[in-house]
Amino acid sequence: PRRVRLQFSEPVEAPLAAVALVDGAGRRTALAAAADPRDVNAVVAAVDAPLAPGAYRVVWRAVSADGHAVGGSYV
Repeated sequence: PRRVRLQFSEPVEAPLAAVALVDGAGRRTALAAAADPRDVNAVVAAVDAPLAPGAYRVVWRAVSADGHAVGGSYV
């Protein structure tokens, strides 16, 4: 993929968001998270380098407009 896009149910503070990819060996690659210019409820993170074949986990953290921090991950 060229980017990861996270969609939330409420507006998020994009400058406080963090997104990373973790490969099967546990190597973590931080991605630069930014506001989606078309949706205040979304964060996008570019994947700048080609990824090796395999499964990856997306690990994320975000802060809503009311200051509530949330985080999670998915494969």
